[in-house]
Amino acid sequence: MEEDNEDWVQFYGVIIDATFPYKVSENKYMCNLKVIDPSLNCKDSEGEFSIVLIQGRRFQDLPIVQRIGDIIRCHRAEYTNRGDQHYLKLNLHYNSSWALFSADDEVAPEVNG
Repeated sequence: MEEDNEDWVQFYGVIIDATFPYKVSENKYMCNLKVIDPSLNCKDSEGEFSIVLIQGRRFQDLPIVQRIGDIIRCHRAEYTNRGDQHYLKLNLHYNSSWALFSADDEVAPEVNG
């Protein structure tokens, strides 16, 4: 796959799928999210999602998504477009950060960085 575009971006996304944070190596943890733009309707936009890869040095640095529909705010994500798929990578080792907002009004936002 060829990289067409690479930039730093800030965005909000509605989470439609997520993995629990997992250990990759001695000092590296990751989690993967699928997000859609808040203006998209899942039913009508089959396959129109972005993949967010988040990596950090500690388990506690990564978001734990409680439910589909939670909203994530990402700051300083590395954007790459490969074919028809959009990838956004947050490297918490460097300078990226995130905030997670629950779809449940009773839950306070979770913030990193």
